[in-house]
Amino acid sequence: MAKTTTAMNAMQDGPAKMEMGKHIALANADLSKGNMRGGCMHYMLAQKAGMMK
Repeated sequence: MAKTTTAMNAMQDGPAKMEMGKHIALANADLSKGNMRGGCMHYMLAQKAGMMK
């Protein structure tokens, strides 16, 4: 997660960065509640959003 957050901070502002931040926040919320499945799903969506152009 730290590498993904670092990559997000290095990105230029845009819709991909905003979506990535949203999914990382949702992943953190799910993981803090103990929902590993939801956290993993949001983390994977954040990584996909980071690959968008």
